[in-house]
Amino acid sequence: MKNHLRYFKWPQNAHSPRQGTAIALVTVIVFAGLYYWLTESLSKERIKLQTTVTALRAQAAGLEQQAVEFERLGTAPAASTPTGEVAALVQAHAASAGLSRASLRIDSSDKNHVKLVIAGVAFTDWLNMAISLQSMQIRLEECRIEAMSTPGLVSISATFSRAALR
Repeated sequence: MKNHLRYFKWPQNAHSPRQGTAIALVTVIVFAGLYYWLTESLSKERIKLQTTVTALRAQAAGLEQQAVEFERLGTAPAASTPTGEVAALVQAHAASAGLSRASLRIDSSDKNHVKLVIAGVAFTDWLNMAISLQSMQIRLEECRIEAMSTPGLVSISATFSRAALR
């Protein structure tokens, strides 16, 4: 290996001392600029990541609350679906909602389907009854609502159904 080094000679005076100082100064300036650029880039990215982490923590807290609610709902007893004909349930809810004083007709094709025709009822009373029936697993399949000449009163033709009990 020594034989190879004797053919290569590092130039002793390749640069003057003034050029060496200039090269050293330029090198220090370049490295200082690179260091400054790197630290600024990292600082900006750190700020972005902090805001992202904050948002993700809030999202995780929300998901944890939803998981607790899901577990609570999973352990809660299932809502009981009332038995009996849908027509009788609709009739009872219509009476309790105060719709019986309006012109009311209920036609039942079977025990799980009913057609309701009602005239001269307040829309809010109708809406409350429909929501109450929905909470009992009786769904509104079809509905036609027409405004009457008296403000706030409507005429309704609706079909309710319940999935057949197993």
